[in-house]
Amino acid sequence: MYKTIKRYALKYSLKKHLRVLPRHKYFFNFNNAKKIGILFAYQKEVNEAVYNLMDYFKSRGTQVNALCYYNEKEFPEDFVIRPLVNVFCKRDVNWYGRPLLDHVHEFIKMPFDILIDFDLDNVPVTNYIVTLSVAKMKVGRGSYPGNPYDFVLSTVDKIDHHLFVEQLKHYMVTIDMKND
Repeated sequence: MYKTIKRYALKYSLKKHLRVLPRHKYFFNFNNAKKIGILFAYQKEVNEAVYNLMDYFKSRGTQVNALCYYNEKEFPEDFVIRPLVNVFCKRDVNWYGRPLLDHVHEFIKMPFDILIDFDLDNVPVTNYIVTLSVAKMKVGRGSYPGNPYDFVLSTVDKIDHHLFVEQLKHYMVTIDMKND
């Protein structure tokens, strides 16, 4: 019952914010994107894939910002994250899953050319962030109904994250952007 109330409150909050969302959709590929955002939930396998993708974008001269959600109330003592990645955890989220920190709201308002969502578990807080993001193009996995993505990579449920990155690179580089 409590989870149902939380889901309803989050859905209501999203609907309220989406009514006034100033988002202009545009299709980008990795060749013409200048600013890319990456959203992910903390997991060792995912972190490695995200860091490799960040290095790939930096080598191409693309600006990258990343936001990581740690799905616990406290960070462990041995918690290590890269310097260019902002992090937040459960204590930084209200009772129904809305983030409370300023740097998360700044990430949502940042006009990325492409926002890449690495969340495989459909965590409500990451769904909230992707849905309200003003990014011109949102990329993710199509694993749930009503997803907010403009470009969906359909994958099996438990896919290797490195394979996801390779498929992402392949499709997002080879898509031709000619306006014929």
